[in-house]
Amino acid sequence: MRIFVTKKLASVMGIKPVPVGNETDPLFSWTANWTNTFYDRKEDMVVMINNATRFTVLI
Repeated sequence: MRIFVTKKLASVMGIKPVPVGNETDPLFSWTANWTNTFYDRKEDMVVMINNATRFTVLI
């Protein structure tokens, strides 16, 4: 399983993303992003989306 992070999530986590090729099966590839849930409260959320099925997981 491979999880690709967006530039926004990488900066929040303090890591430097490394560009890689797309030689993996899309069923085992995920894309993760970081967002806030509400404007009034500061609740952070990580959204992960499967590249093949568009199944979404919120953490």
